[in-house]
Amino acid sequence: MTRPNIAHLLAAAGLLAMVVGCEPSRDYHFGGREQPTVTVDKPAERDVQDVADFNGRVEAVQRVEVRAPVGGFLVSVATYTNGQVDDFREGSLVNKGDLLFVVGQEVSEIAQLIEAEAAKETLEAELQPDRPAEPPRGRASLYSRRSREEEKKPVHPKVAQAQARVDEIKSKIHWTEIRAPITGIIGERLVDLGNWVSQDQRALLATIVSMDAMHVYFDVDARVFNELRRQRQSLGGGSARIIVGLAVDDEEGYPHRGQLDYLGHRVDPTTGTAVARALFTNEDDRLYPGQTVRVRVPLAMIKGALLVRERSLGTDLGGDYVFVVQKDDTVQRRPVEPGIRVGDMRVVNRFDADKSSGLSRGDRYIVDAQQSVRSGSAVRTVEAEELERSREEAEAEAEAEAAP
Repeated sequence: MTRPNIAHLLAAAGLLAMVVGCEPSRDYHFGGREQPTVTVDKPAERDVQDVADFNGRVEAVQRVEVRAPVGGFLVSVATYTNGQVDDFREGSLVNKGDLLFVVGQEVSEIAQLIEAEAAKETLEAELQPDRPAEPPRGRASLYSRRSREEEKKPVHPKVAQAQARVDEIKSKIHWTEIRAPITGIIGERLVDLGNWVSQDQRALLATIVSMDAMHVYFDVDARVFNELRRQRQSLGGGSARIIVGLAVDDEEGYPHRGQLDYLGHRVDPTTGTAVARALFTNEDDRLYPGQTVRVRVPLAMIKGALLVRERSLGTDLGGDYVFVVQKDDTVQRRPVEPGIRVGDMRVVNRFDADKSSGLSRGDRYIVDAQQSVRSGSAVRTVEAEELERSREEAEAEAEAEAAP
């Protein structure tokens, strides 16, 4: 076996040195891996209004049950306003004072009235086919009143005679009118025309809910409960000046403003929460009873709060964290306690040496938590402010070159 010549070994070593010398210089760490470049920033410091967000449920300010005050036959299920009888429409708006139901108490006379009404309708169909037909009895009323326009139209003598018979019977019946006690939306009609309603049971005929304003109920924890109590005391015991925000569906922010008008007097020991209520106007009818909404309650002002970019926050089994770049350019995973969101930034807790948690004002944190770094690794850093300045300059140059 021949041994390699010394001259050949020296030549091979020189060639290897030339190849290595052609490679660009790189910094290596942990087994030769290249150091990644990361964008870093320092926490912003400013005063921030602390808030608490809750899910709320909408309820009508007024909900009234319409019940029959007397026993008798339900002979009308229509609304009567300004001399005109309208069909009873479930889910429609009724005004305070509108006629909703009529109960007739004389059984025999009502039976005669039904027959007289049927005979009159038959004559009208035969002798006055051009006159507009009245609505079917299921929608109209034995008690319905004719409008002035209808009274002016010519009537066949036999029809007039039949109408006189109807009016005569009506005059013998004691009618009880049931009118809307409030303005609002009337719900489902629970008793149909012709049914007997009992005076003893005070039969429920329908319900009406007001819509011009809505109450929103939400449960607050003990911390928020104490803060709201403190605010009320500072306002002299009142709550009218505590403004609450509200959002519906996918609305951005909390564009609707209301006032806290009730705060419960105790915290439920089983849930650790207390009931709060806010009043909101409902001019655009966006709110309705039973709806789920989002509520934001203002709390105390946080003086000198530290804020980091939202995308810098990471979460794993150990909780929330940010990556901090130390003085020697190595990465440290730093646990944090995220607070309220302000735009695209999030409040975090100040550094606590005992817990090794939080940030200090001068800490450099990695802006994007998704970057492939790990605690203890070495990195190159680029300041976020410098990067943004370079981007703005590049965009300005591009616009200048594109200009005619």
